[in-house]
Amino acid sequence: MVEVLAGGIFSYLAYSFWLLLIYLDSDELIPDPFVSAALRIFLIAPSNIHTETKCEKKIKTMVYRSLLGIQLLSLIGLLAFYFGFFLTRHEIHEKNTCSYEVCKYKKFSKLVFILFDALRYDFIEVVKSNSQNYHNHFNVVHDILQKQHQNSLLLKFIADPPTTTMQRLKALTTGSLPTFIDFSNNYYSKEILEDNLIFQMKSHFNQPLVFMGDDTWKGLFPKSFDRAYFYPSLNVMDLHSVDNGCEENLFKELKNLNYSLLIAHFLGLDHAGHRYDIQHLALRNKLQQYNRIIANIVQLLPHDALLVVMGDHGMTAAGDHGGDTSEEVTSALFMYSKTKFIDHSKNDLLSGNSVSQVDLVPTLSVLLGIPIPFSNLGVIIPQVFRNNVSEFSNILQINLNQITNWIARYKLEHALPLQSEHLLNISSYQNMYMMLKNVKFQLSMIWAEFNFRYLYIGLFTLFCSLVLYFGLICHLMFKSSLRMNFDVLISFSLIILHSLCSFSNSFIINESGIVRFLLITLFFTAIPFSHFQFIAMWVVTFTRYFFSCRFVDCCTPYFFAHHLSSLPNSTKQLRLMLSLTCLFFFTGVKTVFVLPSLAIAFYWALHGLSLEQIDAMPDFFLLLSPRVVYFSYLTIFCVSLLAPSFSSKILTSFILEHMLHSMPFIGRIFCILNIGNTILIFLLTSDGFAPAVFLIFVECSLIAYIAKSSPPSKFFPLIASIYFVGVQGFYQFGHHLTISSIKFDVAYIGFSGEWENHLIPGFLIIFQTFSSYIIAIFFLPILFQKDVLSLSFVCYNFATFLKLLCNVLANYMLRRHLMVWEIFAPSLLFQSIVYIIAMIYTTFILILYNFFIFCNKI
Repeated sequence: MVEVLAGGIFSYLAYSFWLLLIYLDSDELIPDPFVSAALRIFLIAPSNIHTETKCEKKIKTMVYRSLLGIQLLSLIGLLAFYFGFFLTRHEIHEKNTCSYEVCKYKKFSKLVFILFDALRYDFIEVVKSNSQNYHNHFNVVHDILQKQHQNSLLLKFIADPPTTTMQRLKALTTGSLPTFIDFSNNYYSKEILEDNLIFQMKSHFNQPLVFMGDDTWKGLFPKSFDRAYFYPSLNVMDLHSVDNGCEENLFKELKNLNYSLLIAHFLGLDHAGHRYDIQHLALRNKLQQYNRIIANIVQLLPHDALLVVMGDHGMTAAGDHGGDTSEEVTSALFMYSKTKFIDHSKNDLLSGNSVSQVDLVPTLSVLLGIPIPFSNLGVIIPQVFRNNVSEFSNILQINLNQITNWIARYKLEHALPLQSEHLLNISSYQNMYMMLKNVKFQLSMIWAEFNFRYLYIGLFTLFCSLVLYFGLICHLMFKSSLRMNFDVLISFSLIILHSLCSFSNSFIINESGIVRFLLITLFFTAIPFSHFQFIAMWVVTFTRYFFSCRFVDCCTPYFFAHHLSSLPNSTKQLRLMLSLTCLFFFTGVKTVFVLPSLAIAFYWALHGLSLEQIDAMPDFFLLLSPRVVYFSYLTIFCVSLLAPSFSSKILTSFILEHMLHSMPFIGRIFCILNIGNTILIFLLTSDGFAPAVFLIFVECSLIAYIAKSSPPSKFFPLIASIYFVGVQGFYQFGHHLTISSIKFDVAYIGFSGEWENHLIPGFLIIFQTFSSYIIAIFFLPILFQKDVLSLSFVCYNFATFLKLLCNVLANYMLRRHLMVWEIFAPSLLFQSIVYIIAMIYTTFILILYNFFIFCNKI
């Protein structure tokens, strides 16, 4: 996410530089008459564009430069606040040795480490009542637990958020705790330099370390494995390549016996969740495949080996992860050996059925006879060592000494408000265990200090930006002969109320309903009464049926939110008919948009087929139709820029066909560009939310029709309504202010294999996530022309900035709130991207708008 913000800032600076060039004298910009003539012919620029006077140009140049300066100042303030707010953990690269006598408790010589990505606990446990499609598929595990209970153990495995794979792998090997912002490194794995299990095993075992599966491990441990079979991991559309490769090499290595550590990281379950959902047949097939794999491993497992089967995180009902809901943080841990090592006889406070994921690190270290990693904060799992109380007490003391030494070492270089003296001289092993657990909990709450210097610099700079925004709006109002009235007061009041919702976790969770209420209130109080206003209010009300659940236990989504192939045939046909009707009603049947519309319809129909039918198809069928849409999108964009006069005649939309004929030339061009954007959004958003995309575009179109017949005094209500439609569409397209709601699978729509860089997939993901804002922004030059266009961009940026400022203040004031990392911090991250997108796209549109005017003067 930090990379996204930095990339957005640099892109914005490039756009801004181009914008400044446009306002240089034309003779300085293009001095050669021959080049000027060629450019005029190539662009096919019409001759009826308004030519600006020098006075108008100077005023606009001043306005744009002022806006640019305010935006740059606000970005500096935002980055300063980020540096001070988002906690970072300072790593200590010191390595532990066997000086704590931990190595003498060795019980196993080999470790078989099987990681089923996204193995949620209820996927593996026995569920007797209200069972779902994903329950009761691990018969082998259940039989072992019943017949060999002293050889096996099944526990809930609780992850510390963020529940992204790279952070989980780091915790599972070092025993350390991640911070919230660490999720931004999930796709840029860096080598682990802290003390870890892999390093200790390589240092203390003579036999090779073998790995197969997710290539994330390659970035984390580039030189650690003696034999490795890495497979690309980010293509969530591929359910089988990684798993088949793991299964092929796993049993070969098990039979070979030439290993001390054997790691297999399977990804099919996680990809099935991302691509479909947890109720889909593909996920059930994966669970059954994993059950067979465990059965074969148990047969081949040596007597001196320990088998550990686990998940790194869980998943939501939609198949996503990244947040901290119970479904996402609760995975499964299964341990088995052919020798007895588990004690189930005692029943006290130490005999719970759940452990933290970092607790696995010291447990495996003791069982394998290697030093506990220096930065470990986990506590040994009691059930593994309780059969010998004296031994258990000694091991706990070793664990305690290790954590005490880490705290003392950490405090030498960094502030840590935690005392370690009270950890010494604890006699009872029960008290020792509970004290270690408490230390881990305290560290998770106060992991690092806030940098208040950066916080205050950021807040001061952002408040200065707010004052400058307000001053620029007042200046433009005066220049545009707009005055303060009831409509202005209502519009600003509703925008301020919406921004103040950032201070309440309940309001953030329920923002979708709040925005619909504010939008209807705005239509009812400040928009002129007409049949367009009446229809718009009903459309806003109808969009409430399109949503996905943030908390599964609290809501039941309609069939729009489920994957198409998992629905009954009758429901599937109904949804496809509704989505196709919206698509073709949007484009019409007599326009050049028919080709991409047919391609989208074909793509939707393919995903309504069964899993077996899709797998049997050549990749060509799944890749062709999205690529046709991409080609059409690029064609529309290029033709609109290079031949605007021609494109305005042949490109149209059924919804806006009547308006296009009476619209100014530049307005028609931006309308066509927005139609192209929306067609691409139809593809990326899937058929389930296609009606929501259609309705959001209809809302903007109705506002455009209202603006056409409204007096200038209705300027601010129209701007506020466009702003609210953009916010509303974010939720109606199935998103939430959570990391897990981001649809990463859109990066592979129309593409196969792995990307060498993240530019195109990053664009597709961001474009799809914030597509409603992009639709709304592109409607601004359609609604407003000439003198008020600049004011519209300034007001839209101001509305997004005000929401961002309230998010910043809420995170600062509630920085120790229980929900700060679950609700407030994600809201700040998403709103930061919304603000950057608003700046980039408004700047880009201003460039295009003035480019057409400039070309008319050549």
